[in-house]
Amino acid sequence: MNKRSSNTTPEDKIMKEETSSNSSNSEENSGENENKEEDIVQDAIESLNKFEEKFEKDEKEREHLDATITELKEKIDETEEVIVEGKQEELAQMMESKRDQLTRDIRDYLETKDAKIDEKKVEKIVDRLKGRIDEEVKNDLRIQAETITMSKEGAVDEMALEDVIQGMENKDIEKDVVEYEKNILEDMKTEIDEAVAEIESMIDVTIDQFKTEVVQEVEKEEEEQTEIVKETEEENEKEAKLDETREDEEIGEQVGSHDAEEENV
Repeated sequence: MNKRSSNTTPEDKIMKEETSSNSSNSEENSGENENKEEDIVQDAIESLNKFEEKFEKDEKEREHLDATITELKEKIDETEEVIVEGKQEELAQMMESKRDQLTRDIRDYLETKDAKIDEKKVEKIVDRLKGRIDEEVKNDLRIQAETITMSKEGAVDEMALEDVIQGMENKDIEKDVVEYEKNILEDMKTEIDEAVAEIESMIDVTIDQFKTEVVQEVEKEEEEQTEIVKETEEENEKEAKLDETREDEEIGEQVGSHDAEEENV
């Protein structure tokens, strides 16, 4: 019986070494790939975490910037109210100081119309004229002040937008807004002061504009009142005549009745 030879040929030995080497290399490559994948995942997680942190930080800074801008605009509105209230009082005092001048102007105006000077009429015209001008200058001041305020609030938005375009961070934009506050409030006060000065310089022109209108209104009211009084007096006279006629008729009836009774007797 022949025995199978157990001797390994050189070729077999080489193939076995190559197979073993390939298997070892494959395991090493597999381990390296797994490590690379883990590194990629870890880097992605870290990047995501950093992005979220930055986003949250930017969001908070944006919210804080928006709140700062809103607060500045509210200060602008409040400053306008305070300034306008004070300026309206100044204008009212100035108009009161012009009362004597108004009285003289109205007297002169009535004299040019050959009108009889009635002091009560003059006082009524002056009161109404002064009230009309008070209302006019207050409205004019309010309109100009609101226009200035809107301009300043728009300037805040423009400044913030320019900073955004330049790529500045929100916290730095907020610093600019805070620094801008003092300048913008001072500018607003200066511009409102200039508006008041312009209104004051036009007071005499405004008086001339309303003077004729107010005098005509008062004279028309007086004419209407005179007409009403005249109509009332005429109605009263008619009523008095009717009463006299009724009394005469009643007396006549009584006399006639008395005469008839005497004839019967």
